Amino acid sequence: MSSSLIHMSANEWRVIVVRAWREGSQVRVRLLAEGDGKRSWVVSGTAEALAVVQTLLEELDAADETPPATPG
Repeated sequence: MSSSLIHMSANEWRVIVVRAWREGSQVRVRLLAEGDGKRSWVVSGTAEALAVVQTLLEELDAADETPPATPG
């Protein structure tokens, strides 16, 4: 797999931090997305974590469909 650096504008990326740990017999996952503190989730298990990540990536995908604002 080859990789190259690509310049990305602010509308093309999001910071998503994922932390996971074992709590008893289950996996707990904390997800943080850039923005205010309201964009933070603690979920149980991978299915719930994947649902949050999917939503965040869909937001990014939708932002890609929005034409860039023209400077005024």
